Amino acid sequence: MPVFRSIYYGLALRDKDTIIHRCNPLLKLVGLVIYIAGVSLTKNLVLLLFASLIPYCELVLSKSYKEIIMLLRGIIIPIFFLTFISYLFYGLLWAVALVTRIILITIMVSIFSVTTTPSKLSQGLERLGVPIRYSMIPALTIRLIPLVAKDAQETIDSLVLRGEIKARYFIPKGIYKAIAILIASSLRRARYISEALATKFWGAYDSRSHLYQLKVTKYDIFSILLKGLFLTYVLITYL
Repeated sequence: MPVFRSIYYGLALRDKDTIIHRCNPLLKLVGLVIYIAGVSLTKNLVLLLFASLIPYCELVLSKSYKEIIMLLRGIIIPIFFLTFISYLFYGLLWAVALVTRIILITIMVSIFSVTTTPSKLSQGLERLGVPIRYSMIPALTIRLIPLVAKDAQETIDSLVLRGEIKARYFIPKGIYKAIAILIASSLRRARYISEALATKFWGAYDSRSHLYQLKVTKYDIFSILLKGLFLTYVLITYL
């Protein structure tokens, strides 16, 4: 499967009824940041392997196996490249630790993206007092990154069929043409989004009605405590 299409399917929202999908979006975001910080700072390979139990459990609970596999397939070449460079300069253990960090972070980001509704995340940020114009930034980011990846793959496919660029698995020859078209497509998407928000008078008032009732589940509390303990242990032991 082409790279950008794999990224799209690995990050696009999937509407399922699972424990992870029902979690509070704000606490999921906080948990994601805590986990990424802990994995990035730890220097112990054994602890990294132990930390892999967290994304594994969330992967099982969210039933997102296919999405994770697709995303990892899309970035497998950059992973091998970084692993090889790390092995040459820092040795085998450092390379294994690096690729483990990348895989764990990739899995957690994918789980967050495919299980979090952007509008719910925006609503949660608003309730924390974040101004409306800023609360939409993470929500739009979650929504647009998969779409931009999909646009990129469709652009490359169409140019390959027309003979404008030569197909390769990772970086097609003549990719600059696809980049120019992708920039134009992204600008068009941004204009459509701004027009839609303006039509709804987005940001004209300090408050607005909310469509969802956000709740804190038992798993939210357990997840935050577990990830918080993991980060605390890393900070105390290895810094």
